[in-house]
Amino acid sequence: MFLNSDRVSRLRSEMRRSNIDYFVVTSRVNLRYLTALDIEGILVVSSGGSKVKLISDLRYRQEAEPLKSSSLSVKFCKKSYISELIKSLGNKKGVAGIEETISLGSFLKLKNSIKGLRLAPSAVLSELRMLKDSRELASISKALEITRQTVKAVSKILIGKTEIEAQGLIEYGFKKRLAERSAFIPIVASGPRSALPHAKATRHTIKKSDGWVLIDCGAVTDGYCSDLTRMFFWDRIPKAIKKAYQVIGQAKEEAEFSIADGVKISTVVSKAENIIEKSGFKNAISHSLGHGIGLEIHEAPALSRSSKRVFKEGMVITLEPGIYLPGLGGVRVEDVIRIGKKGSLKLS
Repeated sequence: MFLNSDRVSRLRSEMRRSNIDYFVVTSRVNLRYLTALDIEGILVVSSGGSKVKLISDLRYRQEAEPLKSSSLSVKFCKKSYISELIKSLGNKKGVAGIEETISLGSFLKLKNSIKGLRLAPSAVLSELRMLKDSRELASISKALEITRQTVKAVSKILIGKTEIEAQGLIEYGFKKRLAERSAFIPIVASGPRSALPHAKATRHTIKKSDGWVLIDCGAVTDGYCSDLTRMFFWDRIPKAIKKAYQVIGQAKEEAEFSIADGVKISTVVSKAENIIEKSGFKNAISHSLGHGIGLEIHEAPALSRSSKRVFKEGMVITLEPGIYLPGLGGVRVEDVIRIGKKGSLKLS
């Protein structure tokens, strides 16, 4: 357990660039990003060299106490975190960056109580989290390996299981392989139900006559998520489903080939989606081409035609082209991709 000085230093550099004097971290996921602690609380970071302050409560004393150092002070409060934050910032002046995920009630309480500081909603930590360091890459890779092993094992025993049973076996498989948890409730959708991008598992018993099953799941290790979608086929596959599966493979391959540091996200998405649309599936796209992944299952950047971003070396994203045909079924394949200087690599 430690305060990540490199990440705090990057945050301070961005604060100075944005003319932010104090940054208030309220989200649990960003607390973990900066401290490696999975606790509730508030972190206050100044743009200068003064101590970072952690505000928490006595439930987390054993976890947070060891972090006290020359660079971090810890306050265990008996009242609300916001009340303690107001006391801490009461006589400060300048601009305070506030996470956009803060509740409206807490934001208004701060605004009405701190007169010397102007509150500025900021997504600076979301921006910093887009670029993963070696430790983060290792954690995501570990989660991916657990996910691959689990999906492979469960795929061999799907026939005769209900979708809900298969879902439970996936979650058990993650725990058996020492993952923290599932990144999200696993999707198990057989036959025509695969046309639902976020299908909920049912009591339907999976049979070979269903033709195929779609599984979308991801384990979490060290706080970091994975996300894979795989399809398993048996028999009686409609021609449209066979064609759709070939097309998303081509779209995914085109995207992987086109990605590199500095390339516009919109350009890559357009290339991939054009392949799908020109193959006769223009109205069968129901979601974006992919998303960033890390401490949260969905992070920046979003992969859409409207994106104004470019790919940057160090980003970790998913690619998940899908085609959905109501009443017939859907197809989707998803992998996690690391962006390099000259191209993309599947994370392993």
